[in-house]
Amino acid sequence: MANSSLKNRILGISPVIEIAVRHFYWKNRKTVEKFRKKFSGKTPKTVKSGESTDKVVCSENDFTDVVKHIEKQCIDKGDSIILHSSFGSLKKFGMSPEQVIAAFIHMLGESGTLSMPAMPVIRNAPKMDSYLNNDGDDSQVYRYSVKSKRVKTGALGAAILNDSECVRSLHPINTLASIGWHAHYIMKDNIEKDDNLPCGKNSSWYKCAELNSLIVGLGIDLTHSLTMIHVAEDARKGGWPVKKWYRKKNFVVDNHGIESTHTFDERRPSWGTLHFAERTLCRDLVKARILHTTIVHGIVVEYMRSKELLEFLASKNDKGYPYFFTGKMS
Repeated sequence: MANSSLKNRILGISPVIEIAVRHFYWKNRKTVEKFRKKFSGKTPKTVKSGESTDKVVCSENDFTDVVKHIEKQCIDKGDSIILHSSFGSLKKFGMSPEQVIAAFIHMLGESGTLSMPAMPVIRNAPKMDSYLNNDGDDSQVYRYSVKSKRVKTGALGAAILNDSECVRSLHPINTLASIGWHAHYIMKDNIEKDDNLPCGKNSSWYKCAELNSLIVGLGIDLTHSLTMIHVAEDARKGGWPVKKWYRKKNFVVDNHGIESTHTFDERRPSWGTLHFAERTLCRDLVKARILHTTIVHGIVVEYMRSKELLEFLASKNDKGYPYFFTGKMS
């Protein structure tokens, strides 16, 4: 939870440490991964207090306690939630992904809205080995089908797409899916206007921020999955201050049989991979009492409000925070 592990506490001491580790890892990724695989699994893993394990069997009633804890953080039945979660950590409750989603929809009521990341699997996406080699404009054309259920965001991300009431973003980058009262509003015009950045002012993420959505992490490190921080970059008044922040990427978007071609701006891979001080951000959010973290029935539960997060980032991002050593400002 948060920066509780020794590794995260060390990385959170200073952005200098984390950025140095990031550069070392990506420069020596193949060697590091070989070393990690060689020695992983030889020592039995010690489960720390509060950590989830599939060997611990809980019930659906226990999951109700998890949902009730989150419900206490909601403003009212008409609240909006963005849920980030790993279904693997929830298997011990004996529920299907669809049942997990249904529990949240029931909790929010008819006037509430549930949103979840539903990032698509792109068939011709570059492999990890070449991820940083293509850091400029990308001439490749990628295809995104809105009705495709193949997602990178796990079983829950796929399950929400199976719901007949689900509305999915037409934007192929940082794609979001929503069910509920505000779902159509959240998805409206996110690629049709001049500003079509993945988290810009017409994006589904920005509209969730306008609703002051409660961002929830279940069984995951929420800071690691915190897509909402990119609203601070893409929707910043006056533009993001770091030079050459974006690159061009080409897509064919298939909206249930109606195809259109688009060139989108996206953050260059190197900024997030080599310059993002994730553990410093986590430390600062906990210190500012924006990120709240607890454990319910062995599941890490983390949450924060969108507007509090974005106000905090806006107060610090004149030099590109939470990215460091990015060079001259624009």
